[in-house]
Amino acid sequence: MISLGKKFFQQKKYNKAIEKYTEASNLGSLKALFTLGKFYEDGYGVEKNKEKAIECYKSAAEKGNDMAMYY
Repeated sequence: MISLGKKFFQQKKYNKAIEKYTEASNLGSLKALFTLGKFYEDGYGVEKNKEKAIECYKSAAEKGNDMAMYY
């Protein structure tokens, strides 16, 4: 699902990318959860939402995603 989400992102189909990253996150992917944080931080396919981005980063970091620990 992450690879499909990345493909949609590269095609600028952000809503579909968010859908795939959300599915992967719900299945336990920390990379997908971190990436959702970036979507909310930067406003890809969604309105920028710093609080939601922080929530995603914090959750990913608490579960062991090293990159999320820096956000």
